[in-house]
Amino acid sequence: MVSLARQNLVHEWRRFAAAILTLAFSGLLILVQVGLLLGQLDAFTLPLTRSKADLWITAPNIQSWDQSTVVPARVEGLFWSHPAVREIREMSLGYTDWRTGDGARQNVMIVGVTIQPGALRGLEGIAEDTLAVLANPETVLVDQADAAKLGATIGGTAEIAGKRVTVGGFVRGFRSNLMPLVVTSAESLRRINADWTSSGPPYFLLKLDPRFDVEQVRRELEAAGGMQTYGVATPEDLTRTSALFWLEESGAGTSFGFSMLLALLVGVGVTGQTLRGAVPVAKEPTMKTAWR
Repeated sequence: MVSLARQNLVHEWRRFAAAILTLAFSGLLILVQVGLLLGQLDAFTLPLTRSKADLWITAPNIQSWDQSTVVPARVEGLFWSHPAVREIREMSLGYTDWRTGDGARQNVMIVGVTIQPGALRGLEGIAEDTLAVLANPETVLVDQADAAKLGATIGGTAEIAGKRVTVGGFVRGFRSNLMPLVVTSAESLRRINADWTSSGPPYFLLKLDPRFDVEQVRRELEAAGGMQTYGVATPEDLTRTSALFWLEESGAGTSFGFSMLLALLVGVGVTGQTLRGAVPVAKEPTMKTAWR
């Protein structure tokens, strides 16, 4: 039976062309949907996935990486006391408004990164010469793809939260799906961001000695500080938690899942109807018994 069906498909392929094309298109549509979803998730967690840290210290019990508020500054000494910790740097984050010279306004996410020499300097994907311009006070970098939206030109100025900043250069590959991403130094962000508090930064980034197990160090730091003081997570765990939160809370997961299911149902339905109409169903002969 299988051999007969195979021969039928090979010799009568024109009769099944519609089903083959429909199934191929459905598979392509599903792959496109998956690619878009992964791209959206990557854009949402850009500063997290591009950091060079082994561990992130955040406010306790956050559901997404961008929800951290304040980590008490006093706990930094606790991290330094662990023999595995090689380097500790602050990372800051804020949501504020960007205003151009013509008065146009745009909400932006501003990220303060470390520009001092060390393993945690900058973010992956930002060249050293580009990062160096952030040594100038109130200087920022924006993604080339967001330049037109922000009205940004190299050497031009804008206002962030009422403070004048200078666009020192452009980066590529840092376009977020939420809002434009603006990168500056942690020191500049303290002066720019009006919501910044002196009680502590939103994040501490930790670089560990490679001889130590990261997961073991994470558990030890959690036990030392208590779950109500701060949270400790690897970039991978924090990325996974943030992605699940974004999928559930934004509705993006439901919409993408429905689109993929619809594409699958269309492909299976059309293929099934085509095969059902093209392949004859053999009927078993019936025997009639004559009664005398």
